[in-house]
Amino acid sequence: MMQTEEFQKLGKKGKYSGSERLDPNQFEEPDIDNAATRKIWLEDSINSPEYQQEVRTNLLRWKKVIGETSDPGKLHWHMVGQSHIDMAWLWRYAQTRKKAIKTFEKAIFHADWFPNNFKFATSSPQMLDWVKEDNPSLFAKIKDYHKKGYFELVGGSWVEPDCMMPGEESMIRQRLYGMRFYRDEFGVLPETEWFLDSFGYNIGLPQILTKSGAKSFWTTKITWNQQTKFPFVNFLWKSPDGSELLTTNFGQNTEILENWNDYRYGYHLLKETGRKNWNYGIDYTNFKDHVDLNQIIPDVGYFFGLGDGGHGPSHQNMVEAINFEKVGKDEEMHFHWSSVSEIFSNLTKYKDKLPIWEDELYLETHRGTFSVHGEVKRHNRRLESLMRSTETLATILSISNPAFEFPYEILEKTWKLILLNQFHDVLPGSSIVEVYDDVVDLWNMCDSNIALILNRCMEEIHSDKYPIGIFNPLSWKRNARIFIPISEVDPNITLDANGKPPQAKFYYLTDLGEECSLCQPVAAEFKDGMMNNSEGWWMILEISGYELIKGRIAFEDFESPSLFVTSEGIPRMTNGITSLSLDPKSGAITEIKSVNVNDGENLVYGNKSFLIEGYKDRGYDGYPAWNLSKKYWTKPKMYSQTQELKIEVMDEGPIFSTLKISKMLGESPISQILRLFKDDPVVYCFWTADWKEIKTMLKITLDTETQAKEVTVDEMYCALRQSTLPDTLADKARFEKTMHQYADLSTTDNRWGIALLNEGKYAFDVSAGRIRLTLHRAVRYPNPAAESWVLKERAARKKLDGSKPPVYSGIGPISARFAYYPHSGGCLTKSNKKTNPEIKKVAEEYNFPPLVKKICGDHDISLQLNDFEFLVQDNVHLTAIKRNEWEKRRSIIVRFAEVTGYSTHATVFLPGQLHDKILEVKECDLLERHISKQTVIMDKMENILKFTIGPFEVKTFELILTDK
Repeated sequence: MMQTEEFQKLGKKGKYSGSERLDPNQFEEPDIDNAATRKIWLEDSINSPEYQQEVRTNLLRWKKVIGETSDPGKLHWHMVGQSHIDMAWLWRYAQTRKKAIKTFEKAIFHADWFPNNFKFATSSPQMLDWVKEDNPSLFAKIKDYHKKGYFELVGGSWVEPDCMMPGEESMIRQRLYGMRFYRDEFGVLPETEWFLDSFGYNIGLPQILTKSGAKSFWTTKITWNQQTKFPFVNFLWKSPDGSELLTTNFGQNTEILENWNDYRYGYHLLKETGRKNWNYGIDYTNFKDHVDLNQIIPDVGYFFGLGDGGHGPSHQNMVEAINFEKVGKDEEMHFHWSSVSEIFSNLTKYKDKLPIWEDELYLETHRGTFSVHGEVKRHNRRLESLMRSTETLATILSISNPAFEFPYEILEKTWKLILLNQFHDVLPGSSIVEVYDDVVDLWNMCDSNIALILNRCMEEIHSDKYPIGIFNPLSWKRNARIFIPISEVDPNITLDANGKPPQAKFYYLTDLGEECSLCQPVAAEFKDGMMNNSEGWWMILEISGYELIKGRIAFEDFESPSLFVTSEGIPRMTNGITSLSLDPKSGAITEIKSVNVNDGENLVYGNKSFLIEGYKDRGYDGYPAWNLSKKYWTKPKMYSQTQELKIEVMDEGPIFSTLKISKMLGESPISQILRLFKDDPVVYCFWTADWKEIKTMLKITLDTETQAKEVTVDEMYCALRQSTLPDTLADKARFEKTMHQYADLSTTDNRWGIALLNEGKYAFDVSAGRIRLTLHRAVRYPNPAAESWVLKERAARKKLDGSKPPVYSGIGPISARFAYYPHSGGCLTKSNKKTNPEIKKVAEEYNFPPLVKKICGDHDISLQLNDFEFLVQDNVHLTAIKRNEWEKRRSIIVRFAEVTGYSTHATVFLPGQLHDKILEVKECDLLERHISKQTVIMDKMENILKFTIGPFEVKTFELILTDK
């Protein structure tokens, strides 16, 4: 029954736990309900006067609290059963599959037992797909009970993901595959997204959700805040592009009743004079002054059922709900069975009098999930980028060669594995250690699938004595840093004493003939679980958007001036654009200068930049993986910055030069690498360690001279400005922040700035001109649930050799890449008020390196320079080019995003290969369905696409192709 090939092979030792996996088919998921509980609740208690009196006592207590600000008799409590099931958390994925079966079987049982009193909301297409695989007869029943009205589909994302860290295209795929599953299996598309348990919500989500079929959204999680009470219950959540989503934030089960007083004003409508627009920079502790206490929204949700491990609603949950309805009638507390769609339909009537929230939804707890288990974050970003690059190449090949069989199935399967690992207890790093054994196996499957797709693509390209293909996965021309691993040339190449291959040149074909680029050898990078670079060569090559260049490596010596670097005296380096100096006594960066930035003056101050600071980090409230220690900044680890300090030149050549700083931080050996490339202003950084200290968090500082009052943070299809010197309690509570590709500090007059770039490090903090990347956490793993099958694996292991899984994550070899980008102009706007798309552009280039693969085909499809380049204004990025997946017809989906916050009349010059191939162009939503209002203009004669795109807006178009 269990699909074990998608997980760790039986008997194989897990990478993280070191435990041998036992066959999950031998285990059963224990059910909390049985014949005894059925008798207690469904037979004895349901009409028991004693139990009903207990219910009455609670109802009267809650009624009294509600009555302090509202008339309880005016409220209508919409009851809907539900059961939150974590895809993995304190148990493995395999056990969740059986948890799902138990939960759905129980829901069907309750529908039969209470045919007039039951509604069950279910939110996970992936879980339903598992049930379809594992228990087809149960899945058929679920479909039948859905038709009968007992089951209601909510959500629409493939899983309920973390909602802060996944990339924007991943969130679109969550919605695309989830909603398509609902359409294909149930014939419906739900309108309420259901992320009740994610650890904060990205400000870009309203645009993604509304443009993929959602009209409303429910969460409970912001009621978990630790520092402030988020007072908004019913509100419109607004993305920077202007998309608005009807949102509710209230607790599940009786939490909503027990905590009524904390959120009582959020159920009311605004006064005519009340503030309409809110964000974290506005003090919301006085929100009560803005609502009309005489106007309460009568519709309140009561969504109930055991959760996390499923099994809800339990028999007890059901009897309680039924008695809420029965006893509540006598006490003017109006509970009734309803549906999620009904309550949100009713709430829609009040949209004009609801507050508008124009910010992220930040969770004032679980901040440590942005940084714990760094490998999970890095591989998520790596695979997101690699999948998008691979899909782009396959799509372009399918257009160039209609005979090319597009790999729909393997692409979709790989996307779904990435999406599964984005679940909101997996990507955050808050699951038990055995879950990450499964996660790494899924990563390996993804890498194998991607390799198969790329090899299939390269079979379509004729080598013509040029066996190496280099593909630019971005839509614009760039001077790209390109790494060629020896595995794509000859893995048996002899290395020198420093572990480097010989000098080489890269000869490649252009329209003008053969040209050459120097290749500087480099040794293999630090070996850990991050899949760092092997031995190979770096080169710089100009490559057009979506271009594939064919070339060959020739082992030829060359002499060429090296970029200046020295470790003598004051260690320093320059590439003629950016230069930096280090403190020889600590390794701190004391000077960064860049041409045309801050008039060539130093961009940093003091002697703390690039130093790593440690803090004691035990977590709190029994959640070490989730939570940073309270006021961790008062608990520094006083590391010496001089212990075994060594600064040396690691590389010196015409393409790049490298300084390496080595030292001991406490018990742990670390290295920090600084690298400058030819004609590139970016300072590339690489940190490695064999980390040994538990209960520790590390941060690395950059003290800039920007005196910035705001930090601009890359988010899902937008940028979010946040204060670096916050005033309000809620804004101060956002002391640990998240970014996607960059976080930028710029001067208030937008003359210059420095952007912190990352490729899988999400957490940081800021204060005025200081920005600190959260580099690492080594904290305790959670313990398994009492019913978790991994306890049997641990017991078998202990019996075999007395060993145990590791207790702490983050111990052992670990590394991270990041970069500093000094730039002229502000992050989004230049000092002359014009747009500045460069920061996002450089961040994209950092995260989407060119693909380098062996060419192994005998078909010449003539992918030449500029054959597939899309030319459009610099502030409008082409973020996706893919095949249609909603209908899988012969068409191409292209997605554009405005990246600086300026409305733009976009003009897209389409690539020559598309000339005469486009039959029609239609604007679509993110599910690839045509929208009703079509404003896009296609000039077939000039091969031009024209449309208006708003600030931070994403627009999707279907290019319907001819049969040519």
